[in-house]
Amino acid sequence: MENKKIADTFLNNRCQICALLQKDEFDIFCKWVGVSDEKFGLTKERARLLKSRGFCNYHFWQLTQINSNDGIAVICDGLIEKIANILRKEKVSRLLPALVKYRHGRHCPICDDLKKAEITYIKKFIALLDSNKSQYEKKYGLCIPHLIQIAAYAKDSSLIRFLLDTEIKQLERLKTNAANFVYKKKKMLRGELTHDEKTSWFFAVEKLAGRQGTADE
Repeated sequence: MENKKIADTFLNNRCQICALLQKDEFDIFCKWVGVSDEKFGLTKERARLLKSRGFCNYHFWQLTQINSNDGIAVICDGLIEKIANILRKEKVSRLLPALVKYRHGRHCPICDDLKKAEITYIKKFIALLDSNKSQYEKKYGLCIPHLIQIAAYAKDSSLIRFLLDTEIKQLERLKTNAANFVYKKKKMLRGELTHDEKTSWFFAVEKLAGRQGTADE
C-alpha cells in the first residue's frame, strides 16, 4: 500500500518527497487538533509535548491556522506553566541560563514525526525509481534539498548520475516555462498560456527550496 502511495507521486509535477510529507503533515495537524480539548491534560500527546518542550515556530503558527482558538489555548497551557516555573527559579543574569538551556533542548514533535517519515520515503523512492524512470523524466522531479538527501542515501552511482542529468533537464524546462509565463503576461497573451507555464512560479519555488517547512541541508 505504501509503495503504491509513493509510486503515485511519480504521476505529478511535485517533488515526490515533498508531496508525501505535505499530506503527512496535514494528517499530523489533524491528530493534534483532535486531542486539543478539555481532556488534553490526560493524553499521551500532552506528555510528549511537554517532554519535547513545544513545537517549532513554523509548526506552532501553522497549527493555529486549522485549530480553534480554545484548542490552541489548551495546548499552550502546560508549556506556559513549565516556563513560568523555570523563570521562578532563574538566576538574575543577562544570560538567563536555565531558560536558554530549556529552549535549546526543544525538539518539535511534528518535525520529529516528519523526519522519520522523510527517511522512509527517501529509501522507498530510491527502491522504486528504477521502475519509474520514464515517468520521472517527464515531470519536474525532486526539489534541490531532497536531491541532496537522496544522493547521500543512494549506493548506486549510476542512479545518482541519472538524477543529476535529469535534474538539469527538468530545471531547463522549468526555466523555459517560467520565462514564457512572464513574457506572455507582459505581452497580454494570457489566453496562450499553457498549464505548465501558469504553474511554473509554484514549481520554481518548490524546486529551489522544497515545500514550506523543508529544513535547509
